Amino acid sequence: MQAFTYSISPVNLRENLPAIGHLVRASYADVAAQFGITCENCASHPAYQADDLLLGKLDLPHAIHLIARNSGGEIIGFAAAVPTKRRVLEGLRWCVAPAYRGLGVGNALLDELLCKLQQCKARKLEIGVIDANEPLKAWYARRGFAQTAKREYAGVPFVVCRMQLEV
Repeated sequence: MQAFTYSISPVNLRENLPAIGHLVRASYADVAAQFGITCENCASHPAYQADDLLLGKLDLPHAIHLIARNSGGEIIGFAAAVPTKRRVLEGLRWCVAPAYRGLGVGNALLDELLCKLQQCKARKLEIGVIDANEPLKAWYARRGFAQTAKREYAGVPFVVCRMQLEV
């Protein structure tokens, strides 16, 4: 049996937007289905975000964009971190294609992102996840993230759990 191989690298978001947008929507679709999120009750959810909205949210100065590619060159994972305040970044649109989950791709994306954050002297990485998504919250906790708050947002049919990691 041949081992699964992939690579992690920075990416130009604009040049790869169609493939990244497709991956984001496909990767978040099962989460949306699991938690009853629809375009009607949460049009801002990543499963329904058009490429132009994705670009507007992620294409910011000093943002970090990383992709994972399989050995055939297909984009199978994506992570973005955008600055929110001095030396604090928020991880957004973190995803791994469903067929590649559980193979270490998410861990590798986080490891590379943390390396980039240390290089730019960031202090914290913050994220928001669906509070009811216990397996995802547990994964982040195993990686050192601590829960900082829970929030409800207008037009969002779930509670958001805020977590952060000291870099």
